[in-house]
Amino acid sequence: LELARVLSQSAPNAAMSLDQWRRLAGRLKPGTESWFEAKYSIAQLLADNDRAAEAKRLLEYVQATQLQWKSSSWAEPIESLLKKLSQAGS
Repeated sequence: LELARVLSQSAPNAAMSLDQWRRLAGRLKPGTESWFEAKYSIAQLLADNDRAAEAKRLLEYVQATQLQWKSSSWAEPIESLLKKLSQAGS
């Protein structure tokens, strides 16, 4: 997790950061705090790199498939980003 966080802040390009977060998310158990962090981080990187529609689809998928997301510490950041993406797309 720490490596992916550092890369998100210092990677020369978003592709490298996205790759690390995606690999990490694939290894984490769905529905865990770390998994939510990884999915949120992927969506944020996508949104920051003009891929808002893809980011929105990812967060909507998380909400639809992980019913416990609302009790996660990532619920507020996920809702906030999704709201921002929805407003930008309208």
